[in-house]
Amino acid sequence: MDYVDAIRPLTDIKTTACEGIKYTQLSKEDAVKVRAMRELLVAHLGESPCFMRYSQEHMQNWFAHVESRDSRLFVAIKEEPN
Repeated sequence: MDYVDAIRPLTDIKTTACEGIKYTQLSKEDAVKVRAMRELLVAHLGESPCFMRYSQEHMQNWFAHVESRDSRLFVAIKEEPN
């Protein structure tokens, strides 16, 4: 399986947090919450002629791999107004 990843030091980022956005780490149990967004992202990017297309089988294998490993997943969540 091939994976694409981009990693850079956080010290290189010269911006401030967006108001109304909460940045948090998801628990391993909550990682499944990003499944639908990941599927939509891959489908959208798959329309580009230069993007690596994923089959449904490849996506399911990717999800199984990600959801079973001991990794950290961070998300940005738009906070609901009070």
